[in-house]
Amino acid sequence: MTDPLHGYHIKATLLNGPVWQLYEVETADGQTFWLARLHHDFVDDQSTALVQGCYREGYGLRHPHIVELLHLDADERTPCLLYEPSKGAVPLFQYVVDHPPDSATTAQWVLQICQALQHAYLHGVPHGCLGWSSLFMTTQGFIKVAFFGSSRLFAYGCQNRPSLFMPYALLSSPQRLRTPDKVSIRDELYTLGALYYQLLTGDYLCQSRTVAELIAEKMEPWQTRKALGEKETLLLDRLLEPNPSLRFSNCREVIDAIQPSELEAAADPWSEKEPSPLKSWLFGWRKKAQQAFSFTFVGMKRRTALTLVLLAIFVFVALLVTWISELDHDEWKDQALYQAFISEQDSLRSLEMRNQKRAEPASPAVQDSRALFHQTRVGSGQVRKEKTGGASAVDTIGVQFVPLMVSAQIDSTLTAADVYINDKLEGQSSLSGPLIIQGLSAARSYTVRVQKQGYAVWQKTITISADADNVLQARLLPLTDALRRYTFSRTSFADRISIDGKLPSMALPLEVDLALGIHELRYIDTVSGFQWTTSLTLDLNSARTIYYQPEQVGMGRLAVVLANPARFGYAFIYLPGQSRTQTTPFRQPLAVGRYALRIFRDGYRTVPSDTTIFIKPNEDLNIVVQMSPM
Repeated sequence: MTDPLHGYHIKATLLNGPVWQLYEVETADGQTFWLARLHHDFVDDQSTALVQGCYREGYGLRHPHIVELLHLDADERTPCLLYEPSKGAVPLFQYVVDHPPDSATTAQWVLQICQALQHAYLHGVPHGCLGWSSLFMTTQGFIKVAFFGSSRLFAYGCQNRPSLFMPYALLSSPQRLRTPDKVSIRDELYTLGALYYQLLTGDYLCQSRTVAELIAEKMEPWQTRKALGEKETLLLDRLLEPNPSLRFSNCREVIDAIQPSELEAAADPWSEKEPSPLKSWLFGWRKKAQQAFSFTFVGMKRRTALTLVLLAIFVFVALLVTWISELDHDEWKDQALYQAFISEQDSLRSLEMRNQKRAEPASPAVQDSRALFHQTRVGSGQVRKEKTGGASAVDTIGVQFVPLMVSAQIDSTLTAADVYINDKLEGQSSLSGPLIIQGLSAARSYTVRVQKQGYAVWQKTITISADADNVLQARLLPLTDALRRYTFSRTSFADRISIDGKLPSMALPLEVDLALGIHELRYIDTVSGFQWTTSLTLDLNSARTIYYQPEQVGMGRLAVVLANPARFGYAFIYLPGQSRTQTTPFRQPLAVGRYALRIFRDGYRTVPSDTTIFIKPNEDLNIVVQMSPM
């Protein structure tokens, strides 16, 4: 045992890197942990905030290839993180020195690192500072990744400690070096590719010594100084692509590229022992093209291609709109020509029949009823029989059938409604246009009725005209006493509601039929006894779901403090809906309602711990927490 650190006894020093120092420590009761603290060059006024940021983002990740973060110890000036111990594990860069890996082993290591990154990103946690100092080899022979959630630490180091962060800059993407405070999965995969290249060749990917030179060098297509296999080269081409949009977009693609399924492996070109001459020629041509076109031309070519694509889309849309408009115009023109042709044929047929009557005063020969029916159908374009005085209208020579268009409107807006002709349902008008009723006899009277639930019946008797358009517009008026179904949603500040003073109150959520007008609502919380009264005006435009935001009811304030902060420091506060966990002392305005409050800290007992509180309007709720070691 050596000197104590943060109250722990140091058993071994695992890592003394440029950013983190990692120790294997033991508590007084014999428990073993990995204790990580910042390098002494990083100790300043922002040390506590940086380490707390790592804890907030990295806490809760559990995976076979991730070193689990257990606790934050901030009792001293320099806070530290406690990690799950892994007996016998050593930093990967030390293991590689004594056990140089082959290409297959290296691919498996990269696969395990990628699986750890995939699990973290699925939980919304980036690593942010991936490098040799965060990789460890266990005694079982697999990789563990530590220090997830270090993105703020990377940004701070690049801006304030550039010399210490040069090992990380050598592995980082050019986009990450330009904007250190932003990190994406494509940046992490570029770093993974740089680590993969160094494992394969034992050499750094870039040789520059300043950040500006590194950015310029990394924007060029990467070049190897040692011979690599085709499979490794193809994988590195995607990982180290200067253009981030051409890299792997997620960890799943990298995992499939390293370890494809059996069906994919059968057709995978990487599985060939000797590449074909055509494939070798294409691969060499691609590398020459990457070297011929430097990164200075990438943006210009991309903008040119994007402009051409947008121009082509614009031309296509313009041609499509023109074609549709011409098609609609031709359709209406054909309909108009057809109606004019039918009218002309009816006029000629009527004139011919009158001339026949004058020339032959004798009674006309009996014609077949089928011929008369066919003649009437040709003249009108419809098949509809109307009974008049015991005889069918089809048997009457010269009867003309015309259409009737009926539309229903509410406040000058088309609506759907049932249309009846002489108490017979003919159809329903739509929101897009009127209902067209065919086959009505000219010069006859019809009773048209339009009905819609909740509105007064519209009715009118009209005479069909053969010389003008027959168009009806039914304006529907609402029934003031009509009931409509409304839904009152569940709220956080009440569990029951009373409408218009009716008792007993009803549980939320509630569906009820109400008439239009003004109603008095009283929201009630049975546990706290809180009541809130408001008025609700219902009209035709009112939403059918009624919900009040808690902020509309009022605001209160919550304060949580420790009874003995000088001894225990702080406790964690968690409220549902908050973006992250807070620490005491906690003071924050909250909307009226019920909240599930959790007060905790690992290794300590808090009273209260998990409790439910109710915030009332303009109320200051103060909670004093008693804390004691477990």
